[in-house]
Amino acid sequence: MSPLDVFEKPSRTSSGEEPLEILRREHAIIQKHISELDEMTYSVSVNVRDFSFLFKEVLKFLEAHEEKEELMIEALAEAGVEIPVDNLKLKHGEIKEKSDAVLKALDGGNEEEIRSVLYGVCAELVDRIKAHVLAEEHVFDKIDWGKLDKKTLDRIKLLQIVPSRKLL
Repeated sequence: MSPLDVFEKPSRTSSGEEPLEILRREHAIIQKHISELDEMTYSVSVNVRDFSFLFKEVLKFLEAHEEKEELMIEALAEAGVEIPVDNLKLKHGEIKEKSDAVLKALDGGNEEEIRSVLYGVCAELVDRIKAHVLAEEHVFDKIDWGKLDKKTLDRIKLLQIVPSRKLL
């Protein structure tokens, strides 16, 4: 296996569509905004209002995204696909703890405390989310999507649009 194999596209379904299209676009959005947060974290002067807004929006988006992925993983598991779930799940308690610390500092308004939290806690959170997205991409790329039945593929596509356990 070549190191470049990691970047190969997953198999397409018989209809020619890639089952992860929406999740991949969401990963790109997450990476873009996480990179923006990262840049803001290390800038000389942080616009607290802008940073706070972007940070909260990223957290909301990430929460919805994770819900879709968890449901997709359940659908894949029901179809017999083994996925190393422990490696993929973001530790929501860890994320909540770190994000709460960032929000508390931002709301407090103390510039020294904000800088300290941004350089430490927020930077660590950003790195964790980036690593999580890359790990997911790697795992999902290894799935032979062409071998899944049409019903499972249709459920996965629908779950990306309407994340609901009722669809499982």
